[in-house]
Amino acid sequence: MFKIYLCGKNITTWLLKYKGVDKVKVKVDQDVCIGCGLCPSIAPEVFEMRDDGKAHVISDAVPEDDEDSAKEAEGSCPVNAIITE
Repeated sequence: MFKIYLCGKNITTWLLKYKGVDKVKVKVDQDVCIGCGLCPSIAPEVFEMRDDGKAHVISDAVPEDDEDSAKEAEGSCPVNAIITE
């Protein structure tokens, strides 16, 4: 593991969080999505429906407070189009 210092302070953890390294990432497989709208109803901070009739991720890195709802949406997707990492 590496460490990053700034003015003598170890900022490694802060920098990794700032860059989203340890955050849950979410994707919607557009080829599989059927546009049922379930995911934005479960996690409106993470997913949105767009003009193409399909769900899209608002931001790839999910805010920590919304991780549980993103994972719930993944488990609720009827066609398994949501992938969390």
